[in-house]
Amino acid sequence: MCLNGMLYNISFNVAAIANLAVVLFSFIVQKKIPEQKNRMFFYLGTATLCSAIVDVISALELSGVIAVPRIGLWVINEFYYIFVCSIPFFFSLYALALTEQMELLKKIKWKIIYFFPIIIEIVLIALTPSFNLVFDISESGEYIRRTGVFILYGLLLYQIGLSLFVITYFKDKIDIHSKAYIFIFVGLTLTGVLIQFIVPRLLIQHFTISISLLLFFTSFQFSEIVTDPITGVLNLKAFNRMMKSHFKHHQRFSVISIHLDDIQFIGATFGIEAQNFFLTQIGSYLQTLIQSYSTASSMEYKVYHIDNDLFSISLPEDSDAEQKKIIGDIFNRFEKPWKCSLVEIKTTVRICVIECPKDASNTEEINDVISSSKTDTRYKNEKLLYASNIDVKSRKRYAYIEQLIKTAIQEHRIAVMYQPLFSTEEQRIIGAEALVRMKDHEGKFVSPDEFIPIAEQDGNILRIGLYVYEEVCRFVATRKLKKLGIKMIDVNLSVAQCMQTKISDEFKLILDSFNLEPWQICLEITETASAHTPELLYLNMQKFHELGFPCSLDDYGTGYANLDYMLHMPFSMVKIDKEIVESAMKDEKAYVMLVGIIDMIHKLGMKTVAEGIETKEMVDKLTELKCDYLQGYYYSKPIPEDQFLEMILAQCPSGKETLFEDVEELESVDDVEELEEV
Repeated sequence: MCLNGMLYNISFNVAAIANLAVVLFSFIVQKKIPEQKNRMFFYLGTATLCSAIVDVISALELSGVIAVPRIGLWVINEFYYIFVCSIPFFFSLYALALTEQMELLKKIKWKIIYFFPIIIEIVLIALTPSFNLVFDISESGEYIRRTGVFILYGLLLYQIGLSLFVITYFKDKIDIHSKAYIFIFVGLTLTGVLIQFIVPRLLIQHFTISISLLLFFTSFQFSEIVTDPITGVLNLKAFNRMMKSHFKHHQRFSVISIHLDDIQFIGATFGIEAQNFFLTQIGSYLQTLIQSYSTASSMEYKVYHIDNDLFSISLPEDSDAEQKKIIGDIFNRFEKPWKCSLVEIKTTVRICVIECPKDASNTEEINDVISSSKTDTRYKNEKLLYASNIDVKSRKRYAYIEQLIKTAIQEHRIAVMYQPLFSTEEQRIIGAEALVRMKDHEGKFVSPDEFIPIAEQDGNILRIGLYVYEEVCRFVATRKLKKLGIKMIDVNLSVAQCMQTKISDEFKLILDSFNLEPWQICLEITETASAHTPELLYLNMQKFHELGFPCSLDDYGTGYANLDYMLHMPFSMVKIDKEIVESAMKDEKAYVMLVGIIDMIHKLGMKTVAEGIETKEMVDKLTELKCDYLQGYYYSKPIPEDQFLEMILAQCPSGKETLFEDVEELESVDDVEELEEV
């Protein structure tokens, strides 16, 4: 194709059109989130495709292949420059969208930075037919560049530079792969523009841009698949991103969470293929349902498949009436069976409605509400639940504590404290109860009443219990508490530990590794343990007894108290719950009951421990009743092992220089010196 000696090679442009058609078709076919970056990518690709098509038409006109009047050449080239200028403009907006900074365009300064160049370009192009600013078409139909074209290309370079600036300045908002593709796009595009500027006959700039977009789409945009492969609706990734976008743009909206109760049963009974077919039917039904309610608002109705048994629908704020209708339609549909191959399946649903931002102010809170409505046993029977009635705060706290527990031992946030045990007969501390304490990441203690039940539910109590037992054995052995007159340290056994068939053998093995005697560790069992597996508990207690471990009954008088439990379990000591002790100090009948309890325990051949001792009056009365041991804040709160050791040494008549007179194991002066060093 030749005109006035000019040869135009349009083969690159034809290839560019083919590439761009494939990219845009694939982009449209894929279900995309209506995000700004997706819109900008589509606009960028469309502008490039239009520019390439017009460039081919222009080349054909100038070459004489297509016979058009001179005014036609003007119109085609006008459109060409408009589309060419829109490419870097949309690219700069795409870079801004990638870094999630589109909100900047609300500021006047950024509006000027972004829109002033494109306005100048449009003005130059619009005035060109009158003043020949950018190009000229001679009477013979020859295309001639004018000075304005250099201004246009300068503004194009400015917009590309602006894109690079945004990507670099907001580098923390974009991943390294996206940044790499942006720079590749710029490099290839500038190379193509430079070649075509130097060699006008070679129409290559659109080809290099199309290659960049194809690379970007296949490597980055294509990976942004947000469609669930089973149901065909949007997936969890799309849900989280759309919720984030709604909050970012301060939109008011609601989420209808739909939980399928029997999906696991369907999969186990009819197979995974039947389950997937069932989910596909539901996804198709929900998609059809919301299409009948969709509005022309900025926020459209969307269906998401969040989890195997969970769908969600997002609706704009002004859809209260539609919301009620949709919920009613869903319940009505699920009253009927679903056809799955040759089988009809009927299942029930539970629906939770979340009003945002009233019930949730961010995506994480939405997911917390959905999780609570789905898994919390308190809401299992609620067919229609509103987020305002869900106690999300307690569940988040539960999840937080659960996470703390999982890493507590590795991160050294588990501590063992010791609360002294006072002998009324010997008038001294003869032992202690080992109590577990846990800190959060900020070093603050978490109440045992809060974390122990959670640890028991998730099974981590076994690790914690074993850790506490080993720590106690280490403390008793390394500090030689036997020589200091400490007769025993009490260690609590959880319900879960009591259900372990080999726990006695494991405890004996650990005890032997520290060269300790079984009588030095007393194992405390709560009454509630008998309510779970009484036969297994009895066998474990018998094994401990045969190995020489003393066992005590903790918190006697609460929950499951019964004489049969005390008669048949090999307990050597019973701890009387502090509530009984406190009541006895205030009420005459309660006092009579306490007297009877202590007398009964003694007649059964067991020692007594009174818990919750806080006053001298309590000490005197319980000493008078011949209660064997006392424990409570009157003597000490739970304290670290070093403080407990100091308390023991302070009992010595001559301070740290003298040991208890009844200690028989001091064999040499070296033993005394070693204790003094401790």
